[in-house]
Parts: sequence; C-alpha cells; structure tokens
Amino acid sequence: MAAYNAAAHVAPALESLQRQTIADWELIVVDDGSSDDTQAEIARRMAGDPRLIFRRLDKNSGPAAARNAGLALARGAWIAILDSDDRFAPDRLEVLLARAERDGLDVLADNLQLYDQAEDAVICKAFAFAGESRPLSPHGLTRNDGPPRIASLGHLKPFVRRSFLAETGVAYPVESRIGEDFCFLFRLLEKTGRALLIDYAGYVYTLPFSAASGQRSTSTRTHHGSDGLDELRRANGGLYDHVARQSPADRRLLTLLRKRGNRLRDEGAWRSARDHVKAREFIAAARILAGIDVSFGWEQLARLALRRKRQFQTVLR
Repeated sequence: MAAYNAAAHVAPALESLQRQTIADWELIVVDDGSSDDTQAEIARRMAGDPRLIFRRLDKNSGPAAARNAGLALARGAWIAILDSDDRFAPDRLEVLLARAERDGLDVLADNLQLYDQAEDAVICKAFAFAGESRPLSPHGLTRNDGPPRIASLGHLKPFVRRSFLAETGVAYPVESRIGEDFCFLFRLLEKTGRALLIDYAGYVYTLPFSAASGQRSTSTRTHHGSDGLDELRRANGGLYDHVARQSPADRRLLTLLRKRGNRLRDEGAWRSARDHVKAREFIAAARILAGIDVSFGWEQLARLALRRKRQFQTVLR
C-alpha cells in the first residue's frame, strides 16, 4: 500500500484486509511523505498486529516510487496491491491464491467493483466479457484502455507471483505519477503468456469521480486535468518507443498504442470543447471538435447516453 495523506480514508482498506478469510499475509505500507496523521492512524488501526510493516519516504515521490519501495520489502510468494482508498472483498486473497496456483499463473487479475463515493454504493462490475475468464496480453490491455471509458483495464490490481517479478525485474515507472498501473501491467504481460482476467470481482475500486454526478472523490489523488492527460500521453509514447526498439517490432501492438495515444489527445480536446460550451463559446467549441476523430466523438456521445441510463460497465473488446 502506497499511502499519502490517507489518515481520513484508510480505515476501510485496513479493515478489509484484516477481515480476509486467510490470515497468512503481511501488509507493507509505504508512507509517501504524508503531512497528516497517516502513520499514527495506521498504527492505531493495526496495533499489535505483527503482519504490519511500515516505512516512510523522506519526501513525496509519487505512488510508483512508494510501491517500488514496498515491493523491495516483500517476502510473500504473491504480491497484491491495495490502494489506501480502496478495499478487498473478504475472500479476495483466498480466491486469487487458489486460482493462480491451480492454473500455474504468473499474473492474475480480477474484475473490479466500482464504488461511487458520492452515492456510497457499489454501482456495478467494471468489465463485461464473455465467459468466466479471458487471457491477458499487452494487446488486450492496450485495446481496452483509455478514454472515454469510465473504467479501463489499466485500473486492474494484479496478483503477481513474486518470483516472476524478481526474474523479470519489472517495476513501476517512477517518472509517472499517473497511469503507472497501466505501464506496470503492460511490462508484466510482455514477459508471460500465463496471465488471466477472471470475472470474479474482489477489488472495490473507488471512482475518482462520481459516475452519475461527476462529483470528485475526496480521497483520490488522481489528476484529471490537461496536465494529467499530457503525462499519460508521454508515458504512452515511452511504451511505443520501447516496443518499436524490439526486433522484430510488434506492428499490431504499435498500432494499438498509437490509437491509445490518439484517444488521450482527443480526450483533452473534448474537455476543452466542453468548457467552451459551458461558457457559451460555441464557435470555439466547434473549431476544437472539428479536429477530433469522428469515431471518438461518437463514442463519447454513446458513453454519455449510457451514463444517463446509469449503465457504467465497460464491454471488453
């Protein structure tokens, strides 16, 4: 768990871990230079529990650096990530451990339960797909990530065999403060064909914005302005260059990364046009919209229509 100024919202995450149906786990919390009482709150909630390991970074370095510091301390056979504003279903670790070991997997991800803080309710599973499971690959990950989806596969919190992680040397990209989950999972999936997504949803993911009202979650640290989109595009470009340098380069994957980058570009334009519309600057909005890919515009309109019907699930391609 990477924690930053999490004192006000970390309790449900800790309680969900302590309620797990298996007890053989340890929690490594890395405090990313918090200025509040995060350390005291976690210590109070887990007083006397030897399964807690706490470390504090000297300065705020971002979630990727904090998670990497935690990974370096991990001793368990399997690694799971729990964000400080999310929580686990009571049987999550038991279900994932049994499935991963049964199928000989390196990486296992479960569906997400989307939690709307403004409504204080889980509104639905994040993803819909045929069957009980589907293979995970860099291609499927990239195809199903990015706007205008409410939830993308980059939001998954994978269950990873620690020996596989050590063998590959994959780590979170410290240069990224947003979208680091996507980059981490992308690099993992490049290294194995033993990765699976299952329909069981044991991870409760707090949406950064209310799916219905658009109200921002009080606990999220995610940036959703133009700067955040620019950072996502830079990270996507880095992955594109990484794939392009391989011999032979995977042309299909390069095409998917290019399309993802274009969606991030168009999302920025869409938001800018929306701001102009709110200001009743319709000509300026029309000029911006003219430069957006037509299919992206239709996807945005379709997504808005689904939101009004309170349909928030992403159908995987």
